[in-house]
Amino acid sequence: MVSTTEQIDDLPSKAKDYLYDVLSVIDSEEPSVTSIIAVGSVVKGGFSNAVSDVDIIVVLADLVPKKIKRFLDKELRSLEYKHGFRKHPKSILETVYMLADELAGMYLSHFVCYKDELLAGNSARVFNLHPLLSFFTPATRIPFANIVVSGKTIWGEDILKHIKILPISRFQLIFGGVLYLNNTFNAIVAFPIFPNATKYAMETLKWSLHSCYFCYNLKAATVEEEVGFFVSILGEQLVFTELMLLRKEYKKSFGFVVRCFPMIIKLYNKTLREISFPTGINSNKSDIVPTQLSTKG
Repeated sequence: MVSTTEQIDDLPSKAKDYLYDVLSVIDSEEPSVTSIIAVGSVVKGGFSNAVSDVDIIVVLADLVPKKIKRFLDKELRSLEYKHGFRKHPKSILETVYMLADELAGMYLSHFVCYKDELLAGNSARVFNLHPLLSFFTPATRIPFANIVVSGKTIWGEDILKHIKILPISRFQLIFGGVLYLNNTFNAIVAFPIFPNATKYAMETLKWSLHSCYFCYNLKAATVEEEVGFFVSILGEQLVFTELMLLRKEYKKSFGFVVRCFPMIIKLYNKTLREISFPTGINSNKSDIVPTQLSTKG
């Protein structure tokens, strides 16, 4: 079992307060919850109080009834409102925006899944992808691999090194890139009426960096490290500078949103041309090494 205090107390205060509230929710359900895993910038580094959420995976024992899963999901959602990761909609239009965010997979800070789903590498179930949207499963494979190798168990059984990570294929990278481009295009078109358009573009560029960097290196990194890596390959890019500034002090920027679209194309084109697929990943974080990575040229 992982010691709670040791794993949480060194995190940023915004994260620490939220995670202790999470623990207070699961105390009454302790036999049902086997692990809590923190993922993303809160454990990788580069956490931004301005725009970062605290992303977690709550892992349930396999035979736990679905009503407990629904209860935990509801309680965690309430905590996200309490800690400012979500905002209650104040109008019908804001409710529509919130539903659009969730449908697009934006701003989701917690996932509740069963232990067998996580160990099997069932990314669609871990991310709670609706069965009707199972067509999008390939797009979840790279983000899933990224969070597994960068995740940190903050409570309960440490199962990360036992999770099966399936090889990454060229198709999965293309599929994800097309979805991110679609989200960015929608942000451009809807910018005049959609208040979260800039945040959409930030998320799609960030996850494009995550995905492409991961295919090159088969490990996760901070956004700063990923930007530095691609600057070394592509040269200085204005949109990267803007991304880093927006992460420190957020504001709406139509120019940034527009510049994200060609940048995402450039990132995926470069990665697809230089990386040989499929690539394999070792999920043991004490020994994360590329197993099938090779670059062309």
